Amino acid sequence: MAMASDFTIVEVQEDVAIDELDPEVIVTPGVFVDTYYVTGWYEIGKERSA
Repeated sequence: MAMASDFTIVEVQEDVAIDELDPEVIVTPGVFVDTYYVTGWYEIGKERSA
C-alpha cells in the first residue's frame, strides 16, 4: 500500500540505529516512508478506569 500512496506515515515503538534491524523483518522499506512518529510501547489488554 505504501508504494501506491502519495504520503506515507509510519508509527513505530522506538527509534533504532540503521544497523540494528534485520532486513528480513522490515515490512515497509524506508524509501517509501515520508514521516514517522515514535509512540512508545503500548500495554495491550489494560483498560483505563475513569
